[in-house]
Amino acid sequence: MDEQKWRKDAACLHEVQRLVDIGWVAEEAYDLWFPLGSECEGVDAAHARAICNGGTWPGADGRVQESCCPVRRECLEANIDQKHGLFGGTTPKQREQIRSNRLRRNRRRAVRA
Repeated sequence: MDEQKWRKDAACLHEVQRLVDIGWVAEEAYDLWFPLGSECEGVDAAHARAICNGGTWPGADGRVQESCCPVRRECLEANIDQKHGLFGGTTPKQREQIRSNRLRRNRRRAVRA
C-alpha cells in the first residue's frame, strides 16, 4: 500500500482531529502516541493502544469510544525500527521483540536452505 495512502486512513490521525475538535491542543493529542517513559505505559498510552489495537476507552467528552485501526499492520511495518512512541499498537520493547523473532526465524530458514 502506498505510504501516503495508508497514513490518511490511520485511526490515530482521526482521533487527534476528534480531540482537537473538542478543544485539545494538537500537540497534546499527538503526545498520546509518544508518552513519557521508554515502556509507553500509563493512561495515555492505554488510550493510544486502544485506538491502534481496537478497544474502548472513556473519551474526553465522557462518552465511550471504540476503534480499531484499519492500517495497523502497515503502520507497524513502516515504523518497525522506531525507538520511541507507539506505532502499529506496539511499544518500542514489543517492536524490538518482533525484530528479534524475525531475525531468528530468518537465520533458521537460511540454515535449512
